[in-house]
Order: sequence, then structure tokens, then C-alpha cells
Amino acid sequence: MVYDSDIELELSTAFERSDDIKLCTKLPDRFKIDIPRETNNPDWVALIEVYGKEKLYFVVKSALFTDAFKPS
Repeated sequence: MVYDSDIELELSTAFERSDDIKLCTKLPDRFKIDIPRETNNPDWVALIEVYGKEKLYFVVKSALFTDAFKPS
């Protein structure tokens, strides 16, 4: 999987290990989505199964996940 930093490597590894994540990919810099008041460039898109239904999520700033996958 493609990643730009150690944080993104940790995130992509967690994505791959999760049974709930059906598909994920790093998005190119040119991919943009319009949100209120601005245009954003999400880092990732993931198809996640939540309560038996698949939902599409955009990960806007993967740097915010710095401690999310570290054991406590």
C-alpha cells in the first residue's frame, strides 16, 4: 500500500488488519471534495462494515491518528 509517512504506514497497517474494513486506498493529491466553506483533499477512503452495512468514509487528516493505534 502507498503511504507518505510513518503515521500513514501505521494507519494502512491497521486498515489491513481490520476485519471491518473491506477496502481502503490512499487518494491522490488531485482528489478533492467540497465541504462547507472549503474544498478538502482527503488522505484515504475506506469502505467499512458497520452493523452489517457497508459505509464509505474519507479520512481527512491521517496525522490526527498518531496515537490511535498504539497499545495503551
